[in-house]
Amino acid sequence: MPRPSAIAALFLCLAFSLAARAAHADDFETGRAHYDRGEYKEAFIAFTKGAAKGDPKSQYNLGIAYSTGEGTKKNEKKAFEWYRKAAEQGLMYAQYSLANCYEQGLGTKPDYTRAGSWYMKAAIQGHPMAQYNVAILFEEGKGDIQDFSAAVTWYEKAAEQGLAVAQYRLANLYARGFGTSEDNARTVMWYTKAAEQGDVRAQAALGKAYTSGHIVARDYAKAFEWNIKAAGQGDFESQMAAGFALRNGLGVAKNPGKALEWYTLAATHDSPEAWYILGTMIEFGESVPADPATAATWYEKAAERGHPNAQFSLGMLHEMGRGVPQSREKARYWFARAAQQGLKEAQQLLDLTAGKKPAEPGASAKDTPKKP
Repeated sequence: MPRPSAIAALFLCLAFSLAARAAHADDFETGRAHYDRGEYKEAFIAFTKGAAKGDPKSQYNLGIAYSTGEGTKKNEKKAFEWYRKAAEQGLMYAQYSLANCYEQGLGTKPDYTRAGSWYMKAAIQGHPMAQYNVAILFEEGKGDIQDFSAAVTWYEKAAEQGLAVAQYRLANLYARGFGTSEDNARTVMWYTKAAEQGDVRAQAALGKAYTSGHIVARDYAKAFEWNIKAAGQGDFESQMAAGFALRNGLGVAKNPGKALEWYTLAATHDSPEAWYILGTMIEFGESVPADPATAATWYEKAAERGHPNAQFSLGMLHEMGRGVPQSREKARYWFARAAQQGLKEAQQLLDLTAGKKPAEPGASAKDTPKKP
């Protein structure tokens, strides 16, 4: 029987290789179909078969199953091992997941150097989150070296792929001139791109920028537009800014009722300033019936946390008996607390309630007449 030629043998090996790959692909496709139908256990079985045959996609998805506990018992060590096998075969998504394991210490000891190495492999292949994480490692110096210029380069790659978090952090570097020259136009551009995708930090940053006019022309209407978006996502400073704009008609029609709503939301952030403002609006009936008793509750929360204006206002309520029992003693207590923080009005009322005449502006203690 004649021996096969070298070319025939090569074609035979290639045919076997293609057939093996097809079998691997069948296992992966079967697993993916089960997964899409929510049949996680069946998907796990199919991925296990493909992974055992060396298919990187099956190995990667088997790692996901062990990471999430879908179709099997959660096991971070096994997840790490399957991610590693797939990553070593060059699968970009597995390289990213393996890097994340090294960074977070999932299934292995934390190792920023190895995390950076695997993030870099995935980043070179174009994985946007890997590019973002490479940039973070360079910016924060968690890997081998801190390099702001390299951080800018990798943030730009991810930002240009539309990754909002990368756009926001890139804007920050342009704003500070870290790794690049300060560039207000690019700062605003990248903040805007991120903000338009819903990044709350970028929205809040634009709100501040348009209010202050520091890196862009002041525009209270645009400031309100971005503050209201960030406020709606729970950003405290933006809620305060939205309340201020609506209360004072800054860039938007004056609307104390809406202002009160935003200040009420801001108050949930454990903010003495928000508590004080709520107290003033409620005491003097801005959009709601005047209610000194409820105002006193808000003032007291803020006063106990050291807010001097709240201390002064609470002292006034006790002095006049508005919403609380009249008490010269409690009034003087809160005036004294506010005066200790340098509030001149509190010191003047403290002097008046003690029967003393306040000194004339600019007069020293030695100029004040003594009692005979």
